[in-house]
Amino acid sequence: MRNIKLTEGEFYHIYNRGVDKRIIFINRRDFDRFLESMEIFNIKESIGNLTRYSNKAKEKERLVDFIVYCINQNHFHFIITPS
Repeated sequence: MRNIKLTEGEFYHIYNRGVDKRIIFINRRDFDRFLESMEIFNIKESIGNLTRYSNKAKEKERLVDFIVYCINQNHFHFIITPS
């Protein structure tokens, strides 16, 4: 994984794909869990207990803003900018 400093005001294309183009999102629940994780893990502080923290994530300071995203069965793309 690259270790780069994100610059405010810049946009970044982030993507990932399953090994050998394999499906990484098998059903709707996988998609929903991924979308929820995009929100929960996009904060500056440690989350501790995931169940208790999911409702509080909306109130916390975000690491990045998602400008646009695309989620397919075997890969995903984000366009982000630092918050």
